[in-house]
Amino acid sequence: DVQGIYHRQVKLYTRVLISGSDAGEFALGSPAIDVAMTLMAMEDYFGYRIVARDPDVTRVTALRLMRGYAELATNSRLPETV
Repeated sequence: DVQGIYHRQVKLYTRVLISGSDAGEFALGSPAIDVAMTLMAMEDYFGYRIVARDPDVTRVTALRLMRGYAELATNSRLPETV
């Protein structure tokens, strides 16, 4: 069920965000659930745009935008992965 998958993914993001915040790795600027839901929405929408072959939304663009939001939401600099 699609809703179940969405909620499991949001819970995963939320757990990661809370763990990192609790460990002092970063400071959340908004509640973890809000950041998690926003990241999940971005992941879903950008994935859709990529599959739809939108020339303005490539994998590289989607990763850059999501990374930028995650850095803003956590007030931190994330390690380079791509």
